[in-house]
Amino acid sequence: MRKLLVSLILLVALPLGAARFFDGSNDKLQIDSPVISGTPFTMCGWFNSNNVDDNQQIVGVFDVAGDTDYYRIQVGGGISGDPIRAQIKSSSATANVDSTTGYSANVWNHACLVGAADNDWSIYLNGGSKGTSNTSVIPAGLDNTAIGIRATASPAAPLNGEIAEVAIWNVALTDAEVAILAAGFSPLLVNPQGLVAYWPLIGRTSPEIDLVGGNNLTVTESVVATHTRMFYPTQPFTGFAAAAVPPAGRRRIIIISEMLKYAPAPILAGGLGLAWVINRRNKLLRDGRN
Repeated sequence: MRKLLVSLILLVALPLGAARFFDGSNDKLQIDSPVISGTPFTMCGWFNSNNVDDNQQIVGVFDVAGDTDYYRIQVGGGISGDPIRAQIKSSSATANVDSTTGYSANVWNHACLVGAADNDWSIYLNGGSKGTSNTSVIPAGLDNTAIGIRATASPAAPLNGEIAEVAIWNVALTDAEVAILAAGFSPLLVNPQGLVAYWPLIGRTSPEIDLVGGNNLTVTESVVATHTRMFYPTQPFTGFAAAAVPPAGRRRIIIISEMLKYAPAPILAGGLGLAWVINRRNKLLRDGRN
């Protein structure tokens, strides 16, 4: 039976303000629970730092009672070469994993940490520049998740700039899947079955909403900023050549149209067919396997 899927993927630009700005002081987004507590996991986000001079926090899961246990991604402006650094730390071991190239200030960059196992860490900058480590680290006592600052007993590394599109999975994404995210596709389009938290950071709600897991973030002073360009899925329109119930597992596209009501006057800058998106995604997956 032939099936016809007609769905529209919109390129959504939100220039009126749809990310979060952090002032490099004490701005943060936080929830008093760990979204993940161990491997495997993936955490990703977009950032736009105002400088290449300071170490700055993007996202992490921490033990607020001390300063020794966490998973985190930081902007390594204070590190030679200005890499993105994944730091996995416990009271007895530390893994510092740096991207092989540095980030640029005042432009949007994508950072991603993949923890495939307790001794298998990878960090990516803009879908590539992959750095790895096989140091075995198992953080303990994790009790909070934060964006924009290292949320430990002695908070540190506040970000000066913007953050958007932060997401966490309870699976290890592949190189090709990370590349898809860095190409500007929504986390909702990449391994949605493993996605456990997704904060678009629209900047218009307090707390800041998690569209997937309900892990809404308490906002401390962070204000609205301009969002990076993203490809989002919207409400699909599905028809079939013959009347039938779609097979199980064929309608796993998560809808983000609900999100649009939180962004006043978003500009929907054109549309792309779902077939194009699937073809593009499959090409990136194929390229990643070659």
